[in-house]
This record gives sequence, structure tokens and C-alpha cells, in this order.
Amino acid sequence: MYAINVAAYVGIGLQLRMSYVPVLKKLIAGLFFTRYIVGAATGFGLIALTMLTPWPLDWNSLGGKVVLIQSFTSTAVASVAVASMFNLKPREASVLFVTNTLLYLILVLPIVLWIYR
Repeated sequence: MYAINVAAYVGIGLQLRMSYVPVLKKLIAGLFFTRYIVGAATGFGLIALTMLTPWPLDWNSLGGKVVLIQSFTSTAVASVAVASMFNLKPREASVLFVTNTLLYLILVLPIVLWIYR
């Protein structure tokens, strides 16, 4: 995951401006909340909704685990590529992508690996 993100980021010719991090701290916090709190709650909610169907997902089944993990996995580099292609603040998008990925790798992924060891 580390190597793929770096290769994808550099491969499409993007640059990271760390000076944007303090300026975008509210956006970074909002993205963190959305991806890792709202996203996880959505995953739990979707699994709970499947309990109402004839094909429920169990929290401990492989399918349930996949839904939960994917519901709050870090955003993709494609969002930065799209921002760059259409000139939609690509520098800000790249800072959000990198900080979001780092927060995922440092804070969220260890918790997920510990839970699903």
C-alpha cells in the first residue's frame, strides 16, 4: 500500500506542498471525520440493514469484515488525478490525499489490523 500510493502519486506528476497543511487543517479534519467516523458508521449501518434481508451479513463473516474495512479505507489517488485534470485545486487535493493516507496508515490501519488479526 505504501509503495503503490507513492508510485501512483509521483506517476501522475503531482507535487506535494507541505505549506498547505496548516491552511487546510479544517478540511483535513473534516475529511478525517467523514472517512473514518461517518464511513465506518455507514459500513455498520449497511451490515445492520442486511439483517432485514434474506441474505444477512454476519459481523464476523468474511463479507461483513470486507464491508467494514472498505467503508473507511483511505481515499484513492484518482480524486487527485481528477482534480488535476480539470484544474479543480489540484494542490489542495494532493495535500488532502497525502494527509488522509498518512492518517489512515498511522491511526486507522493499526486498529483495523489489531481487530482483525
